[in-house]
Amino acid sequence: MAYAISLNDDQWNLVRDLFETDRGRPPVIPRRQMVDAMLFLCRTGCRWRYLPERSGPWGAVWAQWLRW
Repeated sequence: MAYAISLNDDQWNLVRDLFETDRGRPPVIPRRQMVDAMLFLCRTGCRWRYLPERSGPWGAVWAQWLRW
């Protein structure tokens, strides 16, 4: 289920190159899912621990936020 905050396919295609690389090991959680989770956080102002389950483990999203 997509939220109004999630990127649609056209929007994702515009920014995909910024987030997906061929370096390192393959991500456990897809990058698009990570970006959608971060957009959800920015839009709603919720705490990291209250991310929806569809976003994956909040700790993984937080760690990726720190790396980016």
